[in-house]
Amino acid sequence: MEEKIRYFSGPGYGLAGVLSIPDARPGSEPHPGVILCQGYAGLKEGLMPQVAERLSNEGYVTLRFDYRGFGESEGPRHRLMPLEQIEDIRNGLTYLGTRDEVDPERLAIWGTSFGGAHATYTAAVDDRVRCIVSVVGVGDGERWLRCLRREWEWQAFLQELEEDRDQRVLSGQSRRVHPYHIMETTPEGWEFWNETVAANPQRGEVEMPLECADAIIDYKPETVAHEMESPALYVSAELDTLTPLEEQVSLYEESHEPKHYVVIPGVNHHDIYKEPHLSHLLDLSVEWFNEHL
Repeated sequence: MEEKIRYFSGPGYGLAGVLSIPDARPGSEPHPGVILCQGYAGLKEGLMPQVAERLSNEGYVTLRFDYRGFGESEGPRHRLMPLEQIEDIRNGLTYLGTRDEVDPERLAIWGTSFGGAHATYTAAVDDRVRCIVSVVGVGDGERWLRCLRREWEWQAFLQELEEDRDQRVLSGQSRRVHPYHIMETTPEGWEFWNETVAANPQRGEVEMPLECADAIIDYKPETVAHEMESPALYVSAELDTLTPLEEQVSLYEESHEPKHYVVIPGVNHHDIYKEPHLSHLLDLSVEWFNEHL
């Protein structure tokens, strides 16, 4: 069963979400709850319905939602601030804990790409998280954005950011840019974007304030990963050039046991979301949740 819900985060922003609840069985106990965290500038309608369906079939209540400012959620449009998104996730955990169908002592996070970074960071600062699955995640925002550019492109980008900081102080406005102006992407990434826009033309209108880049550069989940007590499964794609393996390895190395690291061979960042690799990824995820929840 699916239920559209709304909860609140930040200064009263209503966040749009979808709760997926396993079919009720007479006398059944409350289920573990898993919050699903999509990647950079992603929406809840992308990959997450497939993840929710599989986890629901396995007995998990899932919550997928739009971060503030994205999709159907309220807030300044397309203003991606990592720590604000962490707040949205933590309030989502609180919402899950209020539901009769959910055991508040068995909450977990499944996150991919930038959401994989969020899974680690949230678990490090919120001891309600019992375990996580982080897929093709990011360990250091600055290193990540830099690795996607040649050196002269990186220096030019830093100059853009400096000019934008001046402009924000003088006018109160940050220049708006395409999401992939901040996160340079691969040919596979552009193919993925074009497929997404074809399915949802409104996605083509998304522009983000350049100030988001400053916040991403300051965002370094690997520096707090050692504070996480939750069991963590990290999954990488062998041929990933969008979030290179060292990003996920840095999170894994800083995490405490129990932890596990898996590399899916022969696939890139976006292949991992397609069959048969998605089913393999979800098999690994279910096995991890079953063991630790």
